[in-house]
Amino acid sequence: MKADSRSPPLAVAAMVSSALIGEYSLLIMPFILTAMMEIHGISEIIAGRLISAQLFAMALASVVVTRVVARIPRRILATVATLTIILANSLCMLGYSLTSLVIGRIGTGLGEGTLMAVAGAVIAASAAPHRIFSLVGLVVAVVASVALVSVPFIVDVFGHRGTFGLLALCALLSLAMLPWLPSAMPAAPGVAQPGGLLHRSALLLLFAFAMLWIGASGLWVFAERLGDQIGLGLGEIGTCLAVGQLVGIAGPLAADRFALRLGLVPSLMGGCLGMAAGGLIFVFGTGAISYALGAALLSFFVMFLVPCFRSLMARMDPGGRVVSASAAFYTLAFALSPAIVTVILNPANGYTSVGLFCSGVFVLGAVLVGLSARHMASLHS
Repeated sequence: MKADSRSPPLAVAAMVSSALIGEYSLLIMPFILTAMMEIHGISEIIAGRLISAQLFAMALASVVVTRVVARIPRRILATVATLTIILANSLCMLGYSLTSLVIGRIGTGLGEGTLMAVAGAVIAASAAPHRIFSLVGLVVAVVASVALVSVPFIVDVFGHRGTFGLLALCALLSLAMLPWLPSAMPAAPGVAQPGGLLHRSALLLLFAFAMLWIGASGLWVFAERLGDQIGLGLGEIGTCLAVGQLVGIAGPLAADRFALRLGLVPSLMGGCLGMAAGGLIFVFGTGAISYALGAALLSFFVMFLVPCFRSLMARMDPGGRVVSASAAFYTLAFALSPAIVTVILNPANGYTSVGLFCSGVFVLGAVLVGLSARHMASLHS
């Protein structure tokens, strides 16, 4: 995948690194959960609540950024956010009290939510947002795969505090790229600008984006239990999920190559239906092959859909407000999904209800994309 030829390579690198750091802790969240429990001796419930607090702080920060992104230079916002991430994770690494942990995780959420929203806004205003969003997806997929191998090694060498040290170090390295992050970039020529966050078409698309993450999070949280239900061992489950993660790397590559040719709306609707099919296979399969196939489909389509969603948001509002707001919908959906699943889960029926719910949510997402496109078209008629 080539970087956007109309944007300086260092500017593209700064956008990608900022977007990556904005969500890096989400990629290694299971390791963060374990680190909090091991370092401070807290229960799984308290650790889970701290993760929820971090996610809600991310959502809050992204909402604030949506309101101020047009008034405050984006490079300043990104610098403050990155420094906050460094300090917050350093506090988690060096602190020994539960208070320091709470402040550190909430601070991390505020910094990451701000950085995620700012990076999205900058990319939305770039000359070729779809290509850069696809590049971000590729980098995230590759880094997530590397993290599965590297974080356990870091923990073995430096202990569980090394998990927070890694987060602080990665943010520190990305700080060196911020001088090249554009504070404002011109919108792509010829792109329709019908409105911003408050337009119904944008809200429908944001809710469709939330549906994607409600369904994906619900299946991811219970992935190990789903494999255990069909008789897979822990090693088989890990292998199947790893295969799915590798297949996911092809998602942003496919988005970059085919989504604009097919059209963003058809790509989004087809991708959401692909997620629904993957969810059904993942839950209702009867062996390792169907479990791996479901994981592969889910991983591929989620990585395909994210750049497509954000590219369409950028077309709706090249100023970046809709893309910034998507960070809030993403984190809130990610946090809300496990709670919803625990309510609808019926132990007597296994995970049947989970599979039907998550696949139904993906289909609803496809419907919302169609309604958003219809309303968008009406603005130009």
